[in-house]
Amino acid sequence: MGLLDNFEQHMANILEGKPNLSGGLAISFKKLGKKAASALKKGQFDCNGDKCVPALITYLISPKDNALMARVYPELSEELANYLEQELKSKGFEFSSKPLVRFVIDDSLKQGKFDVVVEEVPQVIMAHLRKEEDAFLHGRPLPKPASSSRVNYEMDEESSSNLSLSMPLAPLSEQLETLTTLDQYYIINKSTLESYQLHKPLTTIGRDSSESNIAILDANISRKHAQFEYQEDGWHLIDLNSTNGTFVNGQDVSDRLLQSGDHIVLGITEFEYRED
Repeated sequence: MGLLDNFEQHMANILEGKPNLSGGLAISFKKLGKKAASALKKGQFDCNGDKCVPALITYLISPKDNALMARVYPELSEELANYLEQELKSKGFEFSSKPLVRFVIDDSLKQGKFDVVVEEVPQVIMAHLRKEEDAFLHGRPLPKPASSSRVNYEMDEESSSNLSLSMPLAPLSEQLETLTTLDQYYIINKSTLESYQLHKPLTTIGRDSSESNIAILDANISRKHAQFEYQEDGWHLIDLNSTNGTFVNGQDVSDRLLQSGDHIVLGITEFEYRED
């Protein structure tokens, strides 16, 4: 029996203890393994003469698949990491560190469809991501990173092209009409021009639509990254102990009173804050 068959059998054994899931999943475990292995081989890079592959593997899945699969994420993430480590090693590749597998909701995907983004990130970031993912999977509070651990890292062009906003608003013409209304507070994605209105008294933003009011599909953004909070003096942007930090006009901030026109960076996504 091959490595992929072993992985599939292990998952089948796990599902036997979860009868409500058996036969209800639209995504094949084999397809999860194959697609990630292929993406990792394409993302190989040289490290001291060895063929290395990225250690961070992010699966993008639909909300419906997430609802079904969430109960087995701890086991599935571990089994996938073990399979991929063995499979890539058998092909002559090495991981820079133990692979980390995580799942992110992409509202644009239909049930049964998924994508994979692979990235190589600094070890200090990888260490915090492991703690963050472990806390998320087991329902514990997210760890607070030291300020020195905040590092902005770049994704390759192919990976970046796979990312999109997971909660798009109306077409741009309709957005612009809406934004002419007085007493509007919103942020605009500077790359796509898509806008997100802020709602009093609190609007959260992050990578996971189940955790945040505004979900941005950027693998460098934490699941629950920051919040916009309306106070007596105006809107504040407050970092929620994110891994890569929250930046306003180039400064790493924990709590900042916003002014119209401020430039905001979360992960690798740039926004402009506006007031009308």
